Order: sequence, then C-alpha cells, then structure tokens
Amino acid sequence: RQVEHAVSLKVTEDRVLERLTLRKVCTQCGAVYHEKYSPPKVHNQCDRCHGALSTRADDNPGVVEKRLRVYEREFRPIIDFYKKKKLLREIDGNQSPEQVTVQILKQVRGG
Repeated sequence: RQVEHAVSLKVTEDRVLERLTLRKVCTQCGAVYHEKYSPPKVHNQCDRCHGALSTRADDNPGVVEKRLRVYEREFRPIIDFYKKKKLLREIDGNQSPEQVTVQILKQVRGG
C-alpha cells in the first residue's frame, strides 16, 4: 500500500515530561489518569475500581529524557525521509488532544 501521509507531532520536551511524569495508572484495572489534566476524584485512587494508582517505572524524568534521546536518534531519519518526499504533515502536539485530532484529520483529508 502506498503511503499518502506521514504525521509528526511536534511537542516541546517540557510538555512531554509534564505529560508523562504526571501520568498515573491503576494497578488493578489499568485506567490512566493525569495529575494535571485528568485527575481521579480521590487522590491516588481509581474512579472505576477504587484501586491504587501508581507511576509507571518508565515515566520518571530520567527515563523519559533517555526515551526522548532515543526517539530523536531513531526517528529523525524517518521524519527526514517523509519530509523530502513532501508527505510529512507536522502537527503542533502541544495543543489539547481534541485540537490535535482535528488538526490531524484536517491534514490527512486535505483540508
């Protein structure tokens, strides 16, 4: 199948760190929360099953920063490849999830 579009979300490193290091996951049902954007009703307790919330081991700042370095090293050639072919659509990923979705759909639908 021929690739028609490649989408790259441009997000500042500070925003990535904020989004990942403040993420919490229920240890029982796997529900995902964010301390700033979608906190549970009761601190560190899942709204669904009342299980305990925890931070994933790979969401601590040091690990996230390392993941960002790996991402840049591994994906830069792919991004450059699609950019040269004029297939890359860059989206401001610092926006809300709803705004990002609208922008992606607009780009891939040609709007």
